Amino acid sequence: INKVGTPLAMSDVMFDAGAGTTLTIARWGKLHGIKPLTIRFDVPFFISRLPYAEKDYVQFRWMIGINKAF
Repeated sequence: INKVGTPLAMSDVMFDAGAGTTLTIARWGKLHGIKPLTIRFDVPFFISRLPYAEKDYVQFRWMIGINKAF
């Protein structure tokens, strides 16, 4: 909430818009005790607030994530 006469202050909440997909490998053949491996690929085309000085909000970006690897 901004008071009258103070500069406009925005929150630190960020959002993005784009596409993503996930590949989960749950069965490892004879190795029954291993947890599933998840690989995620995201392509956020738009980012609402950039953490650095760049002002190009719409740009091709990509990210690969690996989760629960052994």
